[in-house]
Amino acid sequence: MTGCAAAGAVPGGSPENFTATGVTSTSVRLRWDGPARSLRHGAIVLYEVLYHRSDRPHDDFAVNSTETAVIVDGLDHEADYIFQLRAYTAKGSGPWTSRLPFKTFANRQYLPHQSVEFSRAYLVT
Repeated sequence: MTGCAAAGAVPGGSPENFTATGVTSTSVRLRWDGPARSLRHGAIVLYEVLYHRSDRPHDDFAVNSTETAVIVDGLDHEADYIFQLRAYTAKGSGPWTSRLPFKTFANRQYLPHQSVEFSRAYLVT
């Protein structure tokens, strides 16, 4: 084999274009693309999101998804969070993305016709 992993291996790269968009003061929408095709090494069967408040690094929470987007709710308003993501094939998990920081916004009452979205995007290498 020349520079190519056998089919059915763990992903050789992390998901790409990982972004966070505030939905409410206590929820965030995370979106991403799968790992580069050449690094997938099989079908991606699951994505795992790990997150914690920045001031509580040992208090991790996990969310799993078969899609390339998820809404995480139940967050504290006006709090700093760190999100990471990795992909799985049937053989196991690939590497984590870089840490994606996100701060939820203040607890405010919005009228139903108001739309509020805040977004941060980071290049994942």
